[in-house]
Amino acid sequence: MIVYGLKEDLSSATYVAGRDIFFDDIIKLCANTNAYTANSNKQPVLSYENIIALNPDQIIILHSHATESGVDAKKALQAWYRLPTNASRNKNISIVDEDYLHIPSHRIALTIKKLSDEMRSYKMSHR
Repeated sequence: MIVYGLKEDLSSATYVAGRDIFFDDIIKLCANTNAYTANSNKQPVLSYENIIALNPDQIIILHSHATESGVDAKKALQAWYRLPTNASRNKNISIVDEDYLHIPSHRIALTIKKLSDEMRSYKMSHR
């Protein structure tokens, strides 16, 4: 599951990568399956209960200090690790902090490489 933005309080809505957007394409290109599989083409906004119900094996949080400078990454990760999911139980939650990740631009190759490296490291640790 790819999450947009890092926050310390998960009680408010969380945006995740849905279907038919370039992050979903990257997940598929990396031979993975998006945890969010609903047929809605809208940008999914989930509560923490919905995230628990999805029970993702891996969570990649897209973060940028340029846009989210006031977030304490350590506290935010602790909040994610408190959720009872496969990703938290298996310590498969990571933060990717690159300012270009949120924008499909000429740097899309960098985004694909960065996310495929994250997904590959997860697969290698579960062989």
